[in-house]
Amino acid sequence: MTLLPTRFAPAERASPQSVSEDAGIFNEHGFLSNILNATPYIGLVLNEQRQLVFSNKALLGTLGTSGIEMLLGKRPGELLSCINATLEPGGCGTSEYCQVCGAARIILESMKAGKRVSGECRISSGNGTLSKSWDFMCIVTPLPINNKTYTVVSLIDISHEKRRRAMERIFFHDLINTATGLDGLIDFIREINHQDETKKHLDVVRRLSKSLIDEIQSQREISNAENDELVPRMQNVYSLDLVSEAVHQLAFHRLSKNKDINIDPESDNIRFESDPVLIKRILINMLKNALEAIDINHEVNIGCKQHNNNIMFSVHNPGNIPDDVQKQIFQRSFSTKGDDRGLGTYSMRLLSEKYLNGKVSFTSSEPAGTVFRISLPLI
Repeated sequence: MTLLPTRFAPAERASPQSVSEDAGIFNEHGFLSNILNATPYIGLVLNEQRQLVFSNKALLGTLGTSGIEMLLGKRPGELLSCINATLEPGGCGTSEYCQVCGAARIILESMKAGKRVSGECRISSGNGTLSKSWDFMCIVTPLPINNKTYTVVSLIDISHEKRRRAMERIFFHDLINTATGLDGLIDFIREINHQDETKKHLDVVRRLSKSLIDEIQSQREISNAENDELVPRMQNVYSLDLVSEAVHQLAFHRLSKNKDINIDPESDNIRFESDPVLIKRILINMLKNALEAIDINHEVNIGCKQHNNNIMFSVHNPGNIPDDVQKQIFQRSFSTKGDDRGLGTYSMRLLSEKYLNGKVSFTSSEPAGTVFRISLPLI
């Protein structure tokens, strides 16, 4: 027998007959069904190959189906349309991205240790592009029946809680930083007497004030985007103008202190139709991430070039992203900067791919550094 390739969990599956026999065992024991259906959370029963043999009504309701027959034999990521579940012939659990999947790791740990294991997991679902992000508390428990050990997986959706906490932290963090900068500049202006100097610094105050309003609007846009309530406002825009405005807005941001942002002199100023507010939001997030990744006296480079029928925006910094972080970079709530962060790269993908028909990507290596790119259609 030829083994299927895998980069993490075993790829082999039980035969359809074996899956059907296991499903029959649970159908015969009505009390097991009653126990699983007593909880409002998603409940799965997996065989030794991590395939579904039984579930509760919460899973069927989440997937919008009335029967379990078409779901039998699938693995958790396949049930929830994880974007990484089809990358390898072995399916869910066998790609390199599964190495950092909380659900896959917790299930394998429980199976190996034969005990209850719990933890958080993130699943990005969609067909080709991101359509939904899940944050689950995953609780896995072994269940021995008839000399076989099944695995009960409970998935508690904590997406709203994670999003609310992350957005609140980010919102107030950025709001306070901007307000503090505004307050400090006002104190400085009070101490100077030269009219020309006063005018110059009042211009800065206006920019900081605009930035303060922008932070509030940013959080509102992300919230509306996740709730499918965001309506892009398309208009004629110029690529290099958008880049310049994004750089200008970060000129007095705390992340820019003792760091340089350079605009590629060979950038194209291409006219196209899109939502300028959303594009600037994406570019600012790209720049913020790059600035956070570098040390003082280092620089970030941003530019835009036409590529076929697309305009490509790119932001480069000299740092390298670790491999395990690269695999999780666009997942909501994932961050290397501390708890309850991680909306920056997630919002890039959400806004560009879901609302602007674009595509976000990145490359990172030594010594080339890291480049984030957003490609948007010109027509």
